[in-house]
Amino acid sequence: MATATNIAQDVVERASEALSGDMSPEQIAGVALELSALITELGEHLEPLKEKLRVCARERLLAAGNSSGKVSLSGECPDSGTPLGDVWVTFPEKKMSLPSSSVDSLRESLGDDFGVYFETKQSVVPRRNAKQLVTDELKAGGSRAKVASTVLENVTLKESTPRVGFRPVPGILVGDSEEEAAS
Repeated sequence: MATATNIAQDVVERASEALSGDMSPEQIAGVALELSALITELGEHLEPLKEKLRVCARERLLAAGNSSGKVSLSGECPDSGTPLGDVWVTFPEKKMSLPSSSVDSLRESLGDDFGVYFETKQSVVPRRNAKQLVTDELKAGGSRAKVASTVLENVTLKESTPRVGFRPVPGILVGDSEEEAAS
């Protein structure tokens, strides 16, 4: 098994230390902010490479006479030539879509044949204000409270996973491009 780079080892060790329970919540937040800043920085460098890989893979796909499918690109270390794994680029088959602006005119043009080519789906979800509305109607009592009770008997309240957001100080881990140019 290949060994991790020093940077990766440092990041993993720091995160493990944060999970061990020996750090204050502020220090754990600090480690999370460092990781978030690093992930963001790395993501900014990864996205253009992914686009370049898509272009290379599309050329190979087209050269093979295909318009969809998977293309594998073997990754190797630029310094040592050591194999690092494979990058798969998947080109799905093109799918038909119907702009919502065309539905009515197409339905009119096709008539009964509309259902042959298109599926109409219906979804039922609580309105954004439904929870507050039910609460208000229950408090008010009367006939609306009966309706609200019926709603409550037929829905479930599920707790969402709390969101965690990161706002790292710019340049806390990886130097800004301007700083690097000044060095």
